[in-house]
Formats: sequence, structure tokens, C-alpha cells
Amino acid sequence: MAHTKTEVIGFCGAVIDFVETNRDALVSRGMNIDRLLADLNADADAATGAGSEHELMKLRMLETTEKTNAVFDKAYRNASSTVDLVTGLFGKTSGLGRLTARLR
Repeated sequence: MAHTKTEVIGFCGAVIDFVETNRDALVSRGMNIDRLLADLNADADAATGAGSEHELMKLRMLETTEKTNAVFDKAYRNASSTVDLVTGLFGKTSGLGRLTARLR
């Protein structure tokens, strides 16, 4: 089962808190708590950083999509206006007018 980014970061934090709270009991069983906490904190920090970077990339993609859509819209409107202009100059029933109308 996949977990959300928020769930993973929260889970890491809960495990870190648990290990810190139960440090003495875990050390008495031979666990290297300092190394364990260093690894857990490093992974949690890396996950938080990666999540933040991912959110920034999504924002940039949204901005890029809006710009791209605007450019494509302008290009289409320009081409469509040209078809309208040629059709208007020669008439819809003329040979050139019919050819131009087929472009759409």
C-alpha cells in the first residue's frame, strides 16, 4: 500500500520521537541509538526536502502550462483569422475560399 508524502514524513517523526523517548530501554538491548537517530533524521530531512522540491516543480509546470497554452491559443487565433480573411476576400463559394475553409 502506498503512503502519501505527508504520512511518510509524519511516520518518520513519530518513530524518531519513539526512539528518543525510549532511548534507555533500546540502548539496554544493544541498539546504537545515535546512529539510528542520525539515519532516521537524515531520511526524514531528505524526504521533506524532496517533497518541497517536488511541489516547486509542480508549480513551475503549472506556470509553464499556462504560458504554453497562451502561445498555442495566439497561434491558432492568428491562423484562424488568416483563414477568415482569405475566405472573406474571395468568398466562401470561390475555389480559393473553399480550399481555405478546408484548412480548418
